[in-house]
Amino acid sequence: MSTDLSAIDQPSQSEFDYDGHGISKTTASKLEARAKKIEAAGETLRRTWMDLAEHIAEAQSLLSNNGNGTFGVWCSERLGITRRHANRLAAIHERFGKIGTYMSQSPPPLTALTPLASEDAPQDVVDEVVEYIKTGGQLSERVAKAAIEFASSSAAVADLLKAARENPKLTAADIKTIGERHGLNSLKGSQSDATKMASQRVTQHSVRMVARAFSMWWLRVQRESDPEMKKWCVDAMDAHLQHCSDRIGAME
Repeated sequence: MSTDLSAIDQPSQSEFDYDGHGISKTTASKLEARAKKIEAAGETLRRTWMDLAEHIAEAQSLLSNNGNGTFGVWCSERLGITRRHANRLAAIHERFGKIGTYMSQSPPPLTALTPLASEDAPQDVVDEVVEYIKTGGQLSERVAKAAIEFASSSAAVADLLKAARENPKLTAADIKTIGERHGLNSLKGSQSDATKMASQRVTQHSVRMVARAFSMWWLRVQRESDPEMKKWCVDAMDAHLQHCSDRIGAME
């Protein structure tokens, strides 16, 4: 099962200017018919994600006393998904499963729920978003991430959700304006402690990957007897480590 979350899981964002793109009315009519079917399939997919999250959480509970990573092994060998992805789905059910009645009407996309299901997501922000969903609010990935970024200001979160209720298609510029109104100059500059911790974990994971790559290259250098090939390995190792270092630097 792929962990890639395609755009089909997202609610439609805007109307399309067929005339402006030189598309005939006949073709436009056919495209609109297809768009409606795609949107319907997307909503079905969102409901399926919630069902899947519930079943994963129940399976996790059944194996909770086994230890030794049994749940992860079961997910991998029986379902073909990683433990990390399974844990993500279980966390979504843990935080949002109890409002299933409301979620089934118009479930948010999985990409909107994932950041809020993180252990680092502030509980007060999650509670506000839950109330927002229960009262018919449409949640997008952009709004969910902004709510976490605005966690240091409850007024900003409230303002954000109010704006999203009035206009579910909030743009990045709209969100930036809301942040500035509450003294949050930019999303990047107003990162919550939770977001910073998440970024640190990503960097730590990257460092471990670099260490692993270094070990593999160094072992090959040690085994290589041909001086020219050994030099090539050293140069390749150096280039690879520099690439990884640049990637880590870009994330900090």
